[in-house]
Amino acid sequence: MSAVRLTLRGLRARAGLSASLLAVTTFAVGVGAAGAIYLRAAGESLLAQNLRSATSYTAGLHVSQVVADSGELRAITESVTVAGPAVPALARPVTGLETRTPVPFLAEGGRPGNGYLASRSGLCARLALEAGRCPRARPLGLPAEAALSRRTADWLRLDLGDRFRAEGFGAGAAGRDLVVAGIYTPTPRDEFWFGAQAAYFPPPPTGNELPPLDVAFLANADLLPVVDNGLLDLRARFDHFVQPDRLRLADTGTVPAALAKVAEVLRINNPNATVLTGLAGLVAKAEADRQALTVPVLLADVQLASLALLILVVVAAMAAEARAGEVALAKVRGATTGQAFGLAVLELAAVAALAFPAGLAVGWLGAFLLARSQLQHGIPVAVTPAAVAVALAATVVALANLRASGTRQATGGYDVLATLAPGLAVLAAALVAGRSLPLAAGWLVRLTGSSPGLATYVGARQVARRGGPALRVVIALAAAFGLVAFAVTVRQDMARNRHDRARTQIGAAERLAVAVPRDVLGPERVAEADPSGEAAMAVERYPSALRDAPTVDVTLLGIQPERYRAVGFWRDDFSGRSLQHTLDAVAQPSAPPLELGRADQLEVAVGSGEVRSEGPVRLVALVRGAGRTARVDLGRLEAGGVRPMRGRLDPAGGPWRLERLWVQREPGVTSAVSVDLTFDSVRAGQGGSWRPVDGFDDPAHWYSLNDNAYEPGDALAATAGVDGRALAVAIDAPSAGVTLGIGHASVPEALPAVVTPAFLRAVSTQVGRVVRMRGSIPGDLLVKVAGVARVLPGAVGTEAAAFVNADWLLVHAQRNPTERPSIGEVWTVGGAQGRAVAERLNASGIRVESRLVAAEQEAALAQQAPSLALLLLLVGAAAGAALATGGVMLHLYLTGRRRAFELAVLEVFGARRRDLWGPVAVEQGSLVGYGVLCGGVIGLVVALVALPAIPQFVDRPTVPPPIYTPDWAALGLALGLALLLVGLGLAAVVAALVRQARPALLREEEL
Repeated sequence: MSAVRLTLRGLRARAGLSASLLAVTTFAVGVGAAGAIYLRAAGESLLAQNLRSATSYTAGLHVSQVVADSGELRAITESVTVAGPAVPALARPVTGLETRTPVPFLAEGGRPGNGYLASRSGLCARLALEAGRCPRARPLGLPAEAALSRRTADWLRLDLGDRFRAEGFGAGAAGRDLVVAGIYTPTPRDEFWFGAQAAYFPPPPTGNELPPLDVAFLANADLLPVVDNGLLDLRARFDHFVQPDRLRLADTGTVPAALAKVAEVLRINNPNATVLTGLAGLVAKAEADRQALTVPVLLADVQLASLALLILVVVAAMAAEARAGEVALAKVRGATTGQAFGLAVLELAAVAALAFPAGLAVGWLGAFLLARSQLQHGIPVAVTPAAVAVALAATVVALANLRASGTRQATGGYDVLATLAPGLAVLAAALVAGRSLPLAAGWLVRLTGSSPGLATYVGARQVARRGGPALRVVIALAAAFGLVAFAVTVRQDMARNRHDRARTQIGAAERLAVAVPRDVLGPERVAEADPSGEAAMAVERYPSALRDAPTVDVTLLGIQPERYRAVGFWRDDFSGRSLQHTLDAVAQPSAPPLELGRADQLEVAVGSGEVRSEGPVRLVALVRGAGRTARVDLGRLEAGGVRPMRGRLDPAGGPWRLERLWVQREPGVTSAVSVDLTFDSVRAGQGGSWRPVDGFDDPAHWYSLNDNAYEPGDALAATAGVDGRALAVAIDAPSAGVTLGIGHASVPEALPAVVTPAFLRAVSTQVGRVVRMRGSIPGDLLVKVAGVARVLPGAVGTEAAAFVNADWLLVHAQRNPTERPSIGEVWTVGGAQGRAVAERLNASGIRVESRLVAAEQEAALAQQAPSLALLLLLVGAAAGAALATGGVMLHLYLTGRRRAFELAVLEVFGARRRDLWGPVAVEQGSLVGYGVLCGGVIGLVVALVALPAIPQFVDRPTVPPPIYTPDWAALGLALGLALLLVGLGLAAVVAALVRQARPALLREEEL
């Protein structure tokens, strides 16, 4: 009992030092436990992320079968019911019936079209109704209720309460009408449809062909009688959604076998059943991700443990110095070595006994806070047996380190701290920095030897004379802050590369896939939704191939150069020049535009020679206004002299520009066309007055739309007109459906393009050359290489890609007046502005079908193994730096107390107060400042050297090329903040020491 009592008295007498020792030991144990706990939680998070980010039909289980009668339907239903519980993570199935193929819909006065009939359990909770209500089951003698989309209802010319028929729908041999009970808005992004979105909500038709209509939803009870009538092939489907919260890492090993058992049971009883699932692949991927996470997390944990043990030995050395007198006194009074050892071990055992549960709690709390802020929501954070084992091992190691320093006195000799982390570069460099302290202090002594002030000289002399304790202070601070600087630099670089990768893949902060109504190009609606031009940009993605290398796929991206600066993502290293120069290469026209202003009429004076055609042909102009284009029908071409041909314009849509003139066959005319045209003048009318358009008669500013579709090619030449120069055009086209007309060079014949190096290599071309491309546009699309960029944001999927002007691309897509091209994407700046643009686009009739957000992809990249491991290292290193700083401050305070007599004597002999605290401040500040600054430099240098070799993603992407340059301003701010906080703590220590150095300390009663 006396030994225990002495131990407790010793702990209480050195309460500050004992608390510091307990805190450091707890931190060491907590670091060991936190790594195992965090690794488990991160693995659970990766599994949940894989399940939640996958589509419902990939993560779930789909079972379907075409049923010939109600008996087969019952059989497949029973099999699914029996097999379902084999995988507890799968929810009860969403059941439904659907036609195997689209069936014809017929309505009085409506146009014919085909669509699916379908029923689905839980439909009413997910159907986005515009009008009416969800379909309900009705008696067989009444029409069945159906819900149609607005597009289908308009196509069939139906409204609420109207009847229509679906071929083959009925009860028995008798047909049965359907009645429109509700009008819904298609929701193709809703995972409730379990992969049937493409069939249920097909894209709008692009031409006049029979369109695929959206699905007609019915109540399940109204489709059941159709199963036995034999007129329709019905498919029964059972969709099991996965429940990520019910699938844990411990269960993943049984998933493949359970899925195989489900498939076996279903196919034995129902050989025609289709069973589809990607759950096994997702589980395997999650396990691979967890294994990939194990090594970096363990490495981070080892580094943190090394730092913790380093700090622990520093504090243990302080404790040893404080206990040295007690141990010596015990030996003087006759205690044996064993008894003295027992006295020391009891105290250390008490600290370790308290540190073990406290360390487990601290490790769990740290892992829990990290999981709550960075990992998937709802991830369990549990103290696993592995965490307990690691914590126990850390406790034993900590106790061993305490024992190793518990019976020795600091002598200033060889410091064993450097041997604790021989493989860690930061700790090794910290040792070098500590060993260099005497040299730096000696240099400072020589520098200040002739200085009139003594504070710096005396403080530097004290630093130079100090041995092991001073070195430990520098090494501990350099190691702690070096690890923090390393982790901050690498994490900051990772964050920037995640940001750049996400935006390079998408092209901007947000990409909207849109469906544009017929007769709408899209840029005009984008301009209406974003008049400022700083929040959204219309983009046309044009898949194509090189004519001279047809096996090479090329992504041609039509962008709006004037909007890309504010909306799109770009880095100057993508092309080696600024974004301004890159966009100028894409936006430079070949000729000035033909400005019509805010005209309300367009007049083209044209004379025609003999018009050889089996039917009438017309002259049609394409004009571009403020964000939109318009076709102006100028009338029929007839043989004769020059005469004015006029068409009307909307002045509110201006200012207008003339871009093309087509010679268009009227419907039904397929014969050859031969005509000689003389364009004498072009005038713009506004308010009854007319003005001529200059530059119209220059043949160098026009090109034929023939593009080698027939020979001889169209001839363009200058000629004499009624009022001066005119433009002569000779067309001799065959009967094939080729484009006839001329285009103005304000829209270049060969689109200027910025291309990737793979584009150049594919056709062995160079800047300035013209390349022919083939895609959905009739004929060849000419592209002129105007620049080269290593990376083109938004076109990462293919190596060969090019940026062109979207407005010009849409003009070329209109090879003839019947073509109706449109954009397919809108890029936005995201956030509130992006949401506002999307809402205005929807209100204008452009349907947003899907959305890709760079911030979401960036967050997904942050969940990969390297980022999660580095996060643990950063948080642990920051906590270690705070703990090291606290331990060092306590050490400086305790060592400073021993100099209280010295300071008191100086004050008695008349020393000024500033002469008392000056040397102390210089001494302590030199130690702390040197350690922190060396640590920051060491961490930064190690990070800069190691960054190219540190994996930042699970894969190693080359697009965009990663950047390994730190943000100097942010790092400087962080270092300044660290120095400020450490300086404030040091100032408090120095002030406390100066207050204690009072003359009364020299009286005997104060001793």
